[in-house]
Amino acid sequence: MIERTTHTVAIRQAVVKGAWQHKEEWEHWASLFHCIVVPMNDVALSLLKDAHEALKESKRYKRLIKKNVKAAEIAGDEYERMLYEESRINRYGDRRGYLMDYMDTWQEKMKHDIDILRFSINRYVNKLNLNEAELATSVFLAHVMLEYACVLWDAFWKMSREKTGKDLSDTFRSARLTNVLNYFTDVSHSFDPDNIVNLNKDKDCQLAMNIIERKATSVDTINAVGKAALGYHKDLVQWADELDKKKTEEKNFFLNR
Repeated sequence: MIERTTHTVAIRQAVVKGAWQHKEEWEHWASLFHCIVVPMNDVALSLLKDAHEALKESKRYKRLIKKNVKAAEIAGDEYERMLYEESRINRYGDRRGYLMDYMDTWQEKMKHDIDILRFSINRYVNKLNLNEAELATSVFLAHVMLEYACVLWDAFWKMSREKTGKDLSDTFRSARLTNVLNYFTDVSHSFDPDNIVNLNKDKDCQLAMNIIERKATSVDTINAVGKAALGYHKDLVQWADELDKKKTEEKNFFLNR
């Protein structure tokens, strides 16, 4: 055998650097997830609740429809409880207030685009002469946005894997609205048992959805909403500046110890 001198210092430095890089990557993608996917979940769940309220006023609110829409909302409530609890106990302190202001600001910024999609779906439904067009519109809109929230979750973590070479999604799997969508799909299908509704074939619906997709993932949207939400939490601006300095000091200590 040939004896070799292993440069343990270099190996240790590489391991330490890799550990810090993983920490930074995780924090970056976790933060970005809360800026993009979480507010889309919030919009989708709000539309689900609107559809539920509309269904309560209709003759359809019985048996399986009632059971499934209730189950969908319960699943959504469980997700929201988890989200707010996570925000309450996170390592940087209680951030529920900021989270709610961020999501409210995000919803307000997207409201016009969501309304355009709603009007587009309504026109399409009326073209098909479906019964209860207004109610069907509310249900289909909620279904579309719940579906997109799940698609966005998948696309986000796919992009993360492509950028980092790692799967960082496991911690956030419960934030995919899978159960909510599964329950609500049955409700939506009850309005279209013959599968004649295809919003992808309607150019207005497709255009409206394309605009929502672009705007939801836009850096401009994230920055504008974040800035507006921080306006309600001036203390967080100073805290963020101090945290950046502290992180730099921690990184230097971690890498040089």
